[in-house]
Amino acid sequence: MDCKLDESYTPKHLSVRVGNSLETLREVRSVELSEPQGWVHVALQAPGTPPPARRLRACLLQLAVLGNQQNGRDTHVRLMKVYGPRLDQVAVLHPNITSDTFSAYAVVR
Repeated sequence: MDCKLDESYTPKHLSVRVGNSLETLREVRSVELSEPQGWVHVALQAPGTPPPARRLRACLLQLAVLGNQQNGRDTHVRLMKVYGPRLDQVAVLHPNITSDTFSAYAVVR
């Protein structure tokens, strides 16, 4: 996001919601921005859970822009990236096989 370039098109208040369908969406994070410039990092973790179980599991992720800088009507979000934990797919699919040769061809990339 770039407040200097987009001015009133820049988001000011964001809501991040997750769920398995539109009916089950729940807000997991609300972010208030003050003239953002560059990447805005929003950590998504399940509230009230210990660190190993903080991963959110959902089929639907919604980023809602609730307000813009200078009360603008439209908004500009140039790019959004969502990162999740990387799993060792071979260990998940075939836990008993440890050969490097097998693991090279076990998963389609």
